[in-house]
Amino acid sequence: MINCKEATDLISKKEEKKLSAQQNIKLLFHLFLCRVCNFFYKQNNVIISSVSLLNKKSTTSLSKEEKEQMVEVLEKELIP
Repeated sequence: MINCKEATDLISKKEEKKLSAQQNIKLLFHLFLCRVCNFFYKQNNVIISSVSLLNKKSTTSLSKEEKEQMVEVLEKELIP
């Protein structure tokens, strides 16, 4: 079993698609057992998705509607 530090390292590697099958299984098992790391994993996914959305936009600022949409997604995902 991996510890929480190792799990967070694997979560970062997973973003870059650099996990072996064995590492992925270890991470999934840890996330199944550890609520804190599972929450970190979900938060991390929301942040990555939000940044990806921002990068797709060609403008330098978000519209009011886009900002509200991001707040809704963050509240939905981050507040249990």
